[in-house]
Amino acid sequence: MMICLGLLLTSCGKDDGPDTPDVPDPPAPVLTWKDALGVYKADGDLSLTINDLPPAVGKEATLAAGTGENAKITLTNIIPDMATVEIDNVVVTKDGDDKATFEGEATVGNTTVALKGSLTGITGSAKTLNVNVARKVNSFVTGTWKLAEAATGGGKYVMVDVKTNNPANDVLLNQMVGPMIGGMLAQKVSDVTVVLSPDGLFDVNWTVTGASEATGMPDFVKSLVAIQYFEEDYKLYLAIDKSAVPLLAAIPVPEGIDIEALIGALAVDKGGFIAIPVNFASDAWMDSASASASPLAVTRADSPYPDIRFYVGKETLLPLLPVLMPLLSGGLPEGIPEYLLPLLQGLPEMVGGAEQFNVGLGFNKN
Repeated sequence: MMICLGLLLTSCGKDDGPDTPDVPDPPAPVLTWKDALGVYKADGDLSLTINDLPPAVGKEATLAAGTGENAKITLTNIIPDMATVEIDNVVVTKDGDDKATFEGEATVGNTTVALKGSLTGITGSAKTLNVNVARKVNSFVTGTWKLAEAATGGGKYVMVDVKTNNPANDVLLNQMVGPMIGGMLAQKVSDVTVVLSPDGLFDVNWTVTGASEATGMPDFVKSLVAIQYFEEDYKLYLAIDKSAVPLLAAIPVPEGIDIEALIGALAVDKGGFIAIPVNFASDAWMDSASASASPLAVTRADSPYPDIRFYVGKETLLPLLPVLMPLLSGGLPEGIPEYLLPLLQGLPEMVGGAEQFNVGLGFNKN
């Protein structure tokens, strides 16, 4: 019985047949930069610098397939004069299995935007777009400008160009106030220099009369707020990143001046930036045959005017006057005749009703 049971169990065993060969795993897909297309944000997976400086949050860069094997990178709220700029000729180069490098540039208006950087983490889940953006402003306003001397009187050149409904006031303002303020300015400062650098950054410094060294914006102010500039439709715009505006509260100003409210009244919205417009004019430009020509395209050696006048009009002066008028409550600054006090105290009404009210300074290119 035991022998029969053993034979029965043996005959019921599974016949495995010949050995089954091992099947190799399918090859892993080769990942490229095109597997990492998408939107990268500065407060997440976008590592961004602008002119080698880290920007505030709220910026985006979109990586997309471009022409041929090139990429298209769209920058959003990164360039002050362009809320969105597309760079379609971005050349991408493989740099190992997990990284690609790229570079490209585009010129829009009078600004050239160049970018270069890398895409890392292509094969993983932590993809990062590392971008350095460099601006180059191609404008005739770019350069170093020095406050001009007045043609007569020994003061600095102060522009006053007013048209109101009172011809007598116009004569006083146009012919007397400009030279008077220019003389007072010359007593305070021997030099004012405005730097509009090719990389789009704005700076200003001045030399107090009698001092041996120039003074400028404090370094801590520059570290808080990088002021950029751009030129558009014959206006100069000074631009500040929106997220940096609250930091302006740390800048010391005279008591009673609300910097944020003042900027809010003066500035225009430019995507990720606020920008304050400043008009400019040139005698050479006004004499040129075509208004589309460069304002500095024509030179006039006999011109009584400086190379360029930067000025603000009534649309800018009106929100400034509530800040400036309290300064007159204690009387006029030294050097201004008392008979001008009623005229100056009536400025809000006068400016509001004026056909034209332009005030500014003249500069010569250094």
